[in-house]
This record gives sequence, structure tokens and C-alpha cells, in this order.
Amino acid sequence: DDAAVVAATPPRGWPELAMRLPFTMSLRAEGVLLECIASKARGASWIIELPGAHQLGAAIESAAGSDAASLARRLLLGSGRGRVYVDWPYADVAVATSLATAAGRWWADRRGQLQECDIHPGEWRQLQDELRLNTLHHRALDTGRVALVVYVRPLAGYSIGRDGSLQQRWADTPLPVPAQLVLPEWHLEALPPRSGGLSGLARLQPSR
Repeated sequence: DDAAVVAATPPRGWPELAMRLPFTMSLRAEGVLLECIASKARGASWIIELPGAHQLGAAIESAAGSDAASLARRLLLGSGRGRVYVDWPYADVAVATSLATAAGRWWADRRGQLQECDIHPGEWRQLQDELRLNTLHHRALDTGRVALVVYVRPLAGYSIGRDGSLQQRWADTPLPVPAQLVLPEWHLEALPPRSGGLSGLARLQPSR
């Protein structure tokens, strides 16, 4: 007798996002770092391959400066005030401080105004290569072409405020993250109830 097949339910947070994006896996020799023994894999490793898509919107091409500016305005100045989740698959909370593409870089100043500057083509190519290779070698995750980079300040811990409330502390130095590995708060708000939505993920930050 054939037992009924039960569809797998994705775990909370990032693994569910991974199942919502098309991805493939291949066995490749990429020199993946085995940090537990401070060595590189000598043979082939399973690599997760993403197509370049991300949850911040359609892929941002080099000429789409207006699209990137619009995204920066929504992400940095919207109701979420830059709150995102990063560090797949742990879904750690962070605050986005700026966006960068080949067309430039955008950030919000202290007055809440969106600012923009150019980025040198050589600097952009170096950033693309470093992020893709670092993610590949440390996480066995091939992001594909990096067309959009989000600079974030990860959660560094908590402190007690003067009123006794628990307050989040953010890292001082923003870190660049490929957009493929950034989950915006508005995406979680749109998830169906069974996923737990934003409140479920905010209550339970996965531990390592």
C-alpha cells in the first residue's frame, strides 16, 4: 500500500525564502572552506546556485539608476526604516544603511533625505567579485551575478535603556551583502499566516 505523500513544510525564516526562489544545486570543485578544521575541501562540494533574483524587486541592471533610487527610498526611508534580515540561513536582523549598484550609491542623511554619489567602475567590479567569491567559498552558495549590494549594520546585541527597556545595539561598521541574501521586512509582512509572518520571526531569532 502506498502511503500518502506529505509535502515538506519549509522551516521558519530564510529556508522558506529559499524555497520561494528558483535554485539549483551542482557538485563542483570550488575550494569551499571547511572552517571547522581550517582547511579547504579537496574534492567537489554541493553548491546552491541562485539565479540572481532577490526579494527586493526585479534584478537591478547597471543602467537602472532610477529603479535603484526608488528602491533605496522605499527601503531606507519607508516605514521599516531599513530593517532587513540577513546571514542566510539564520535570518539575523540588521539595519540597511545604503544601496549600491554599478550606477551609484544611495543613502539617507541625518535629515532623512536620500543622497547619491557615483561609484568608480573598478571599485564596483572589485566589490562584485569579492562578495560573490566570499559567499561561494564560505557558504557554498553561488549568488550568480551581483547587480545590487545592500550595506547593513547587523544586530550586535542588546542594552538596557534608562527607562529599563531592552534596546537593540547595531554594529558600528556597515557590511556589504549581495541583495540575493537580503530579506526586507515588507516581504515577511506579506507572508501567509502559516509562516508566522514578521511577528513569528521577530520573536524567535534562530540560534547557532
